[in-house]
Formats: sequence, C-alpha cells, structure tokens
Amino acid sequence: MTKEGRILQYVKEENTAWHAGIVEKPTWKLIIPNTNPNLYTIGIEFEGKTPEPFTAWQYEAGAKLIAEIAKRWQIPLDRDHIIRHHEIRASKSCPGNRVIMDLLIGLARIEAKRL
Repeated sequence: MTKEGRILQYVKEENTAWHAGIVEKPTWKLIIPNTNPNLYTIGIEFEGKTPEPFTAWQYEAGAKLIAEIAKRWQIPLDRDHIIRHHEIRASKSCPGNRVIMDLLIGLARIEAKRL
C-alpha cells in the first residue's frame, strides 16, 4: 500500500507469501507454536519508514482492504487478529509505532458494515 493509498498485490491471498516466517520473541497470543506463520497469516505491507506516520490515504485504503480480506476469510476485526509484523518477529519495526492500530481496525469495522 503506497502512501497515496494505492493497493498493489504481489501474491494471491490463497498462496503463501513469505512475509512473517521468522518467529522471534513473539507477543502475538494466537501464534501457533512450531508452525510457520506464513502458512496461516495474510500480510499487508504499508509504504513508509518506522518513524513516519500513516497518511490518511493509508488508513482509508488499508481499512477497506482489511475489511474485504476479513470478510473473505472470516477473520475477526480485532487486535487479536489484526497485528503488526513485529508481534511475530520482534526485530522488525513495521508497520512502525506511529500507526494507530485501534483507529485502523475501527475504520475497517466501519468498512465491513458497508460490504
């Protein structure tokens, strides 16, 4: 997802993307021990560097995309299921600490009601 909110897809959702396979000091409570998280997660990459805040376009497009994916795969729209990459791999900083996860998920819930 670009800073302007443009969505680019490189891997089909039903295929395995190698985005979160290294498990390092995970804090995600739904991690499945001894199973590569790439096999049961869908990754969304947002453009930007760690200290940069999300743009309004990223929040809007991200919320729509999350809502659509959640509907297709019956994923609950909550903090247990919508996580930051570093909740699986502690050494990663994406999507950065400036993204407001509760806002992103709240917007996705609103979008989900429109679907």
